[in-house]
Amino acid sequence: MHISQFFGTKHSIEIKKNHKQYVNTVGAHKDRIINLYFAYEFVLTALSRVKEDFKAYDFSLYNGTENKIFHNFVNRFINQFDQAEFVPLKDQDLYKLFKKQNLVEILHPTFYNITKLLDCVTCEKWKLHGKLQFSGLSAVMKIMFPDKDQSSLSRNELIGLINLLRKLSNSINWYKYWIEHEMTTGIYTQVMFYVVLILLGSIYLLALVLIPGDSAESGQKSKNNRFSEHYKND
Repeated sequence: MHISQFFGTKHSIEIKKNHKQYVNTVGAHKDRIINLYFAYEFVLTALSRVKEDFKAYDFSLYNGTENKIFHNFVNRFINQFDQAEFVPLKDQDLYKLFKKQNLVEILHPTFYNITKLLDCVTCEKWKLHGKLQFSGLSAVMKIMFPDKDQSSLSRNELIGLINLLRKLSNSINWYKYWIEHEMTTGIYTQVMFYVVLILLGSIYLLALVLIPGDSAESGQKSKNNRFSEHYKND
């Protein structure tokens, strides 16, 4: 989804939206769209469980002014989250979809393999963003499926959680953008189709009106010429 919004090639420095990329990677795959919304709801549910702890956490930035600005931002963010009246997922609903132990057994090696692949990425920016999002996923899993002996969330995990939430939120907004784009361009295409159809129909009708008249007139002239020749011969 992110690539479709900021698409570029090695042959150009221009960055622009790419609808074809969106369709190939997300738009043509209904299951991926469903997973996107579920992941967003899953992360929001995790946030709802730790929001008070999140407000109380000491994100020390080693600067009093920046600390104050950051804590004000966190408070505003949590307050807006509360005002949205989000309804979190319930445990019984989650366990209908999968069992905790099965989920952990599936995701743990998958996460490990993906993080190893990220180590092979040459672009440090991509590697940083990828690992930050997986740090957020790690925090979500700790919140949703806590163990008795697990440690509390680290500063990096909390930062990763907020970053992951921002990425998912942006992805959903971009999905809505592409849906609106498709509807708008689809309506425009339909309107243009009907305009062209009306123009062609008008030209066809005009041709039907003019061509028979010309033919009749030509026929009458031919008939008159035959009569003239007949009388001349007589």
